[in-house]
Amino acid sequence: MNMMNALISERFGDPDSTAIREVPLPETRDGDVRIRVAACGLNFPDLLILDGKYQFSPELPFIPGGEVTGVVVEAGSAAQEFYPGQRVFAIERWGGLAEQMVLPKNRVFPLSDAMGLKEGASLLYNFSTALYALKNRGKAKEGQTLLILGAAGGVGLAAVQLGKIYGLKVIAAAGSHESLALCASFGADELIHYREENIRDRMNVITGKRGTDLVLDTVGGRFSEPAVRSLAWGGKYLVVGFAAGEIPAVPLNLLLLKGAEMKGVFWGKFSREEPLKQQENVEEIFRHYTAGRIRVCIGREYPLEEAAQALKDYRERKIRGKAVVICSPELVDAPVPAPGGALSGGVSAGAGNRGTDLVPDTVGGRFSEPASASSAPFRFLSPEHVLESAGVFLGESRWFQVTQEVINDFADATGDHQWIHILGEKAVVAPGPDVPLTEGQVTDVPARDTPAPGDPVAGIPVAGTPAAGTPAAGVAPAPTIAHGFLTLSLAPKFLSEIYEMPFVRMGINYGVDKLRFLAPVKVNSEIRMTARLLTADPVRNGGIKMRIAATYFVKGTEKPVCSAELLSVIY
Repeated sequence: MNMMNALISERFGDPDSTAIREVPLPETRDGDVRIRVAACGLNFPDLLILDGKYQFSPELPFIPGGEVTGVVVEAGSAAQEFYPGQRVFAIERWGGLAEQMVLPKNRVFPLSDAMGLKEGASLLYNFSTALYALKNRGKAKEGQTLLILGAAGGVGLAAVQLGKIYGLKVIAAAGSHESLALCASFGADELIHYREENIRDRMNVITGKRGTDLVLDTVGGRFSEPAVRSLAWGGKYLVVGFAAGEIPAVPLNLLLLKGAEMKGVFWGKFSREEPLKQQENVEEIFRHYTAGRIRVCIGREYPLEEAAQALKDYRERKIRGKAVVICSPELVDAPVPAPGGALSGGVSAGAGNRGTDLVPDTVGGRFSEPASASSAPFRFLSPEHVLESAGVFLGESRWFQVTQEVINDFADATGDHQWIHILGEKAVVAPGPDVPLTEGQVTDVPARDTPAPGDPVAGIPVAGTPAAGTPAAGVAPAPTIAHGFLTLSLAPKFLSEIYEMPFVRMGINYGVDKLRFLAPVKVNSEIRMTARLLTADPVRNGGIKMRIAATYFVKGTEKPVCSAELLSVIY
């Protein structure tokens, strides 16, 4: 019989009741995937399950741990989308603190090649919980205020980072100065030491007695009521967990008086009941990670032989950030594949180098720190997924260089040769399109304006030929500004890089609305597009009408050069 090492709990209780034992390998059924576990991240529900206090209890004996990464060993006959040797991450209620694990295929996801196995075991649970709380339950909006109780824990630090991405003012509350320093290093705007300071008094100072729009509570206990009292009118209280050990009794009249809402954040149930929305969240998390907007905080690593000690230290709050148990060191230490492999949900990373330039965030077109890895296309899983995704940021395209050849080809295709030249007074003697451009060479002309040859623009003559509007015979064309409609015409190319719809038989791009050309695009500039699905509505014959907000950016600048709403129908 094939055997493996695993941490076994034969009775509910503290981590001292567990031990490493040699046990038979679990069997694989048709819809299952067997993985060799590389690393297992610990989470608060692991302790509740170990104590027998979770919403679901395993049959004894059982193997604790549920957030893992690893490599596929085999896949059942109904799970052939996975293959041996594939790097994956997985989420299950228990079974992870072992050398191997068998899971249903819908709990297994391909792991980004941009991510190490150790980091992968530290990401999904915390960030999925925090994103579900802020996005799906809290409906967070830019400019709101967020108070996080237990901000130095795994979910708390994830919420700090996602809160900043969503444009929130983040107030981190924790129980030690070291924990607060950690929160500050992850971007928290304000800090509250809730063992030394009164939460209500500090919130009055920070918010000018207005209160906070959102509270994300991972702690419970005696800290919850003052946090509820700190809610603004119409605020939302997001209940994530009770790390303090005590489920608080909150006076409901406080919610009445503040017109407030208290919402449960049960991510495990959400991920099973609403898999399409969960898949969307997973893909958003990976886009943030590959763009460098979020990072994991691994507090301490343990070998599998010390898994019981890891659970004990986690229970006693000796670890800030994530505790990770290394189950197969040889897998964790193996080199990470070069970027470009499979990402979550079977999505493949886009080809090409995305560079290290400013990347628009998923909210409000703001910019984050430089990115160093490729992002995956957003993958729509079904027509229903499209209809449910209105309002979702879809991503950004790769950079595309607008060369003089591209401009010439567009002019030939459209029959429009009315050039706008850079340094027009030198156009007829310019050495050609490869002349390097310097700052300040472009006249501030909206790109849609295409003057006739010889017309002055902002005091600078625009060169052209007497008849056709092309340079004189034998004279190389001067560097030019791209026609505005050239920029717009790149939309189909960019959209194909931003999202995928494998189920679509036909798509029709039939119009554009609210088109604005905001700044000129110089020849040899690199541009790209970001896209957000504004609306998705069913139409006759089984189609879906989509309205997509498209925004174009030039590399090295933060302000957009073009914006439009693109209209299309898919069947």
